[in-house]
Amino acid sequence: MLVDQFVRDNATLDLKNKASRALKMVLQKCTYLSALDPLLKEAPEKIVKYVVAQYAKVLPNNVQARKNFVASRGLARVLEMKSDDPNDKLQEYVATIAACYPPDIVQYFSPNYSETIIKRLDDMEAGPAGMLSSLSLNSTPGH
Repeated sequence: MLVDQFVRDNATLDLKNKASRALKMVLQKCTYLSALDPLLKEAPEKIVKYVVAQYAKVLPNNVQARKNFVASRGLARVLEMKSDDPNDKLQEYVATIAACYPPDIVQYFSPNYSETIIKRLDDMEAGPAGMLSSLSLNSTPGH
């Protein structure tokens, strides 16, 4: 409801400001992170920054929330938000969230991970002659 008022084209500036302030206050108090998932997916960029800030505040202290965040693909969505500006607050929040997870999990959910895997497979194929064929020959049943 608050998000709707914030993005509504015909809303007055006063209404948009009040909706924005109210939404920021609600987000800062929210510890039930599953309630934030829809906002992470669909909210405007100005609001997403506050949603990600709340995740960055809660995730470091809540193991179950970290698991749920990965299971809901929240980590993947947040990692896609990385910007090149090191002074960006959103970048700081993304780094805080990423630091809650082991590097291999962060890498797995990073936007370009599939390209990295394909490149590694291509490198294996182009590597020592017959490497893949010898692997498949050695794995036949009965040998």
